[in-house]
Amino acid sequence: MDKTIENKLFAEFQNGAAAMCLKYIKRVIVNKTEKLDEWENKYYSAFPAEVAMRTDSFDDIAWPINIVGEYRIAQEISDNLDNLTNDSVIERYIISILEVFEDWANIFTPITTLRMLNDMMGNAHDDKEIYTPDEIQQEIERVSNLHDDYLEIMHGAENGSMEWYFTKWYKAYYKFCIMFSAICVEHNINLLEIQAKRGIWIIEKLDVSEIQNYFGYNGDFTYANSLLKSLPRTCATEYLINTERGGKIDSEAEWNKDGSTSTANASQCDMIALSKELATDKAIRYFKIAIEYGFIEQTKTGFHWTLSNTLLAFFCGIIYCEDEVCSDGWHTPKWKFGTDYMPDVQLQALFNIPNIAQLRSNKIDNSRQRIGRLPLNWKKVWQIFE
Repeated sequence: MDKTIENKLFAEFQNGAAAMCLKYIKRVIVNKTEKLDEWENKYYSAFPAEVAMRTDSFDDIAWPINIVGEYRIAQEISDNLDNLTNDSVIERYIISILEVFEDWANIFTPITTLRMLNDMMGNAHDDKEIYTPDEIQQEIERVSNLHDDYLEIMHGAENGSMEWYFTKWYKAYYKFCIMFSAICVEHNINLLEIQAKRGIWIIEKLDVSEIQNYFGYNGDFTYANSLLKSLPRTCATEYLINTERGGKIDSEAEWNKDGSTSTANASQCDMIALSKELATDKAIRYFKIAIEYGFIEQTKTGFHWTLSNTLLAFFCGIIYCEDEVCSDGWHTPKWKFGTDYMPDVQLQALFNIPNIAQLRSNKIDNSRQRIGRLPLNWKKVWQIFE
């Protein structure tokens, strides 16, 4: 495998100009309220000259653009994928590339961080949780705003400034993400699935317009459409793949609601993967809906719940225990508990989350009336049952 060209670009994002730009912007500009000490002043004062030198002398052959007829970084990565025939080796190669851009992904597409924070929020009232709901919510808002905050720093940057060089490397990062996703699509590789597995997201969706623009927009989306529609996927990633039909762009999940043209694994969509104890009519119906909403993602061994663990207990309680939402005498919504039995062992194995039944029972405040506090963001789950 030849990595001569890609390593030129990756080196700048690992410990070169791009990495220095991001580190400088984070500490000197974003975190400017915390004054630099003497050592930090000396350390960061050397960054601008080094960044300027490395950026201005960067080998253009490794810049992420696609020029037909020239052997550049896109062709090298494509050739490497062509030469890798083992799926596990291909996956490792793609993950190694994702890891190069992890610090940038954590700012511009912080999907994994937000999922973790939402999970913490769902358990914020538990005694073991060290952060308050307000503190977690503040962090969710901060992380959600990172993308726009950093774009604002780039806006109107003065030529030659660190912000200006940061803008240049951000453009390289953005172009690489589009380029890399298009290359993966052309090799029939669903980058979304690998991102979810590793927890590093450099793209949020696969969009037909972006993919077609990379290959050269010629007035229609035929080529990109054909690639995306034949892409292997689970039901969980169908809603993140946007294709075109009749002049309209929408997710594959929307186009395939009738199930007649879906290319997702049929056993996954029809819930055949559910064990005998779990495959009730109600479960089959609402697991499908939860997948469409993005609450559940398919894995090779079962399912991944994308919301908090407590919301999973709420979801399973409604399905298997006939739990409901009721109102107390003060018109406050409460969790109304149904039967005690929940197929906990099977659910733990399916979602790889321990003590789901215990999470549910922990919410019972009044054992006589069998009511308790609803978890944070309960309406998000309850809406699919209404």
